[in-house]
Amino acid sequence: MKLVGASPITAAGERSLPRALLTQMEKLLPPILISDENGEIYWAALGVQQLLGYGAAELQGKNISDFAAPHEIQSLLKSVRASSGNPGELFSLELQLRCGDRVWRNVEARGLYTKKGELGGCLVFTFHDITAHRQAERELQQRNRELALLNRAGQILGATLEMDEVFAVVLEEVRRLMNVVACSIWLIEPETQEIVCQQAVGPRTGVIRGWRLPIGTGFVGTVARTGKSLNVPNVLADERHFEEVDKKTGLQLRSILSVPLATQDKVMGVLQAVDVGIDRFTASDVTLLDALCTSAAIAIDNARLVNTLRQRTEELQQSNQELESFAYTVAHDLKAPLTHVIGYAEVLEFQGKELWNSEQLDYLRVIRHGGRKMDNIIDELLLLARLRKGEIQCVPVDMLACVTVAVERLTPLVEKYQAQVELPEHCPRVYGYAPWLEEVWMNYLSNAIKYGGRPPQLEIGVEPRSNGAVDFWVRDNGAGFSAEQQKQLFIPFSRLSGADTGGYGLGLSIVQRIVTKLNGEVWAKSEEGQGSIFGLTLPGV
Repeated sequence: MKLVGASPITAAGERSLPRALLTQMEKLLPPILISDENGEIYWAALGVQQLLGYGAAELQGKNISDFAAPHEIQSLLKSVRASSGNPGELFSLELQLRCGDRVWRNVEARGLYTKKGELGGCLVFTFHDITAHRQAERELQQRNRELALLNRAGQILGATLEMDEVFAVVLEEVRRLMNVVACSIWLIEPETQEIVCQQAVGPRTGVIRGWRLPIGTGFVGTVARTGKSLNVPNVLADERHFEEVDKKTGLQLRSILSVPLATQDKVMGVLQAVDVGIDRFTASDVTLLDALCTSAAIAIDNARLVNTLRQRTEELQQSNQELESFAYTVAHDLKAPLTHVIGYAEVLEFQGKELWNSEQLDYLRVIRHGGRKMDNIIDELLLLARLRKGEIQCVPVDMLACVTVAVERLTPLVEKYQAQVELPEHCPRVYGYAPWLEEVWMNYLSNAIKYGGRPPQLEIGVEPRSNGAVDFWVRDNGAGFSAEQQKQLFIPFSRLSGADTGGYGLGLSIVQRIVTKLNGEVWAKSEEGQGSIFGLTLPGV
């Protein structure tokens, strides 16, 4: 059965109509094709001939599978055979044209059946153009992939604060998104007003890392100055092209896309993508790179801030170490001569009562008293320096024993002020370091005696918490302190206003430093005129 090239009318033997009229009638037919059960072409309408690029005679003997993937054609034929004359399944086929192009068509196929329901040997295929639809689908899929990659890049950039990692992520995503030969990141150096290549990826890009260009020179310099994206389709036609790049890399670059890295309208650098093809980048590429640069600029800015903070922190740590060493050295060197001053003052006061008048003896007492106060300050400074450097391992401690030792060490002060100290019968064991905790109680108790009522009445208490920690405190009967004064309690060299006792405000700061190193916390409570409570909390055993 050969119908190729003949119209249905001529195939039926009717030749009374003029040929020109028959041709016009064929033009009105939809693009349909008739084949046998195996896909061998019987007849193709003019629209199909024009679509495939073959004439009527050339299509004779060809199979539909010559123009589409064979496995897809086999699925289509199988579907038609199973349809029993009903409309078959709609297939989307990518057709290979004679000119080499590929186009998409929806193909609706059905068989011609006899009255007995048997396939009559003919299949009819109708073609529907969906090329534009398929192109739109591909563009949508590409945009979705780009958005997914941008989202991924944003998440990665938001999670890193290392400058080198930021550069690596940005450049990797640019190459992934745009499939370019090479790309690079340039940052402006405010001190020199130059733009410097920080990182680059691609063939032989290592030679341009560290390059410096004056702002306004080349494409990156131009974008750094204007703050606007620049898409150059052919660098050979643009005098701003920095030819030294081609010489150094050996790449014949043609298309260059440069996008500013900016935050809050301030340009910090340029992201550049390059390729060897002419007119490689589209408006969509510019938009895509703009979006990536927004996230990249924020990440770079954050990384810069972190680097600056690290540098300042290191400088501060170095300064603190030098200051601590200086304070320790000064305090240690003052200790020995001060001991001589105090000792000689005590000897003169004790042995020279017959040599000195009452006024001179008062001078000696002032020297001795002032020396003792200075000696206490030096001891506190030395202890503070040791606390900053020292690291200990917390072990179970008998807190009642620490309190008892502190009270015994303060016996002269207790007797002087006729203080009454009430101790608890039992204290739970806690994790800590006994020598340091004795210093804590020395400071708390001496403050309570000096700042307490007259005579001072001190109550030491303890209360376990539900979370396993233990609260310890000392309550006095002094004047108390205000909420404003409470804010200054644990700050070094601060004292309560109106206090009439000695000291330079190091005691409570030492207490806080010790308890913090022991994984605990310090606290204080008071109401003016109702006394004060100073406490600490440590992990229980």
